[in-house]
Amino acid sequence: MRDIEERALDDPRAALLLGAQRIAASQAARDAGTEFWLRLGLAAVHVQADNLAAARREVSAANALVPAGPEGRQQRLWAEVHAALAAST
Repeated sequence: MRDIEERALDDPRAALLLGAQRIAASQAARDAGTEFWLRLGLAAVHVQADNLAAARREVSAANALVPAGPEGRQQRLWAEVHAALAAST
């Protein structure tokens, strides 16, 4: 997630492309945890680019990947932070 956000500082389009590629790879590997963090990274890039609708879509997709129960608590908190950023900016 961090490298996508850092790349967005120089080239937001490249960051979005990198994120999409990594999401596709994580989906192929059935790695929901990695996909979750990548989607939050893309949400942050969209917030920086003032594309709040796309940021909200990424947060929603990330929320769908959060495990139920206590094991998903930390992920839910991070998703809430990103949702607030996408709603208030």
